[in-house]
Amino acid sequence: MWVLFAFMLLNTAGNLTSISGPEKLFMTPLTVVLALLSLRLAVEKIGGRKAATFIKRKEERRWNAGNIRR
Repeated sequence: MWVLFAFMLLNTAGNLTSISGPEKLFMTPLTVVLALLSLRLAVEKIGGRKAATFIKRKEERRWNAGNIRR
């Protein structure tokens, strides 16, 4: 996702420097929105991975604690 975000930023820069009016007018806002959405997905992917690891470890501790008592 980070590569896609970087690509969209470069694409936005290219659209801003374009001499074509319609490209600046229509494609620049589109690539900005796509860059922001891909940034959000990349950040959520990192956060989701951390949350999943935390939940998995919590479940393992709970399972291990139950086996020790028996």
